[in-house]
Amino acid sequence: MNILRMIVFAAIISGAGLRCSMQVAGGNSSETGTVTAVSGRISVMPISPCSVWVYGADYQAFTPAGFSAAAFADSGDTAAFTIADTGRYNVLIRDTVTAGALFVQSVPLFPDSSYSQRYEELPQPGILTGIARSNTRGDTLTWTYAFIPGSPFWDYTGNTGQFTLPGIPAGAYVLKYFGAYQSMACPANICGPEILANETDTITVRPGQTTEVLK
Repeated sequence: MNILRMIVFAAIISGAGLRCSMQVAGGNSSETGTVTAVSGRISVMPISPCSVWVYGADYQAFTPAGFSAAAFADSGDTAAFTIADTGRYNVLIRDTVTAGALFVQSVPLFPDSSYSQRYEELPQPGILTGIARSNTRGDTLTWTYAFIPGSPFWDYTGNTGQFTLPGIPAGAYVLKYFGAYQSMACPANICGPEILANETDTITVRPGQTTEVLK
C-alpha cells in the first residue's frame, strides 16, 4: 500500500512571496536516482536514504535571503517540492549514511519546461579553501563573505581573508565574494575607508579532495 505524507514547509523569503509544499510517496524502487522538474514541481527519487534541499538560484545562506526548503526521502521514496514561483533552482542531495552528495544546478521550473537528470552514485564531497583576493586590485578581501550562490555553502573571511567551505559536492561552481573591505593598495583618502567587494571566481571541486583557490 502506498503511503502519502504531506508536509508543508514555509520558505525563507526575501521580497516576493514564495510558497512550497513537499510530499514523500513510497512504492518505487530503482538503482538509478532521478531529479525531475515539470509543472511547478521538483521531484527527487534517491538511490539511498537522503536529505534533500532545494534552493533558489539567488539564495544567500549568510543572510539568509531567497527560497529554500528541505525534506528527507528513503531509498525508493520520492521527495516532491511543489513551488509556486517560476525560475531556476538548485538541488542538494546528501546520503545520510555515507555523506556522499550531489548538487544539481540551474534546474528550470517554468510553465513550458521539462527537466530530467539521472545519477548512479553520490560521490564523497570535497573541501574548498583559500584566501579571498580581489581580481581587479589584488587586495586580500578581509571581512567579506565567500559563498556559492544558491547553496548553503559560505564562510566569513575575517581579518585574514581565509575561508573554508566543507562538504561541497564535486562539480564546477561560481564562488562569489561580497562585503566591504579596506584596500591595502589604495589609500583611504583616495578610495575611502571601505571598498565594496562584489567579485567572482570559477572553481572546480573534486570528489574527496581539498581544492585551494590560488591567485
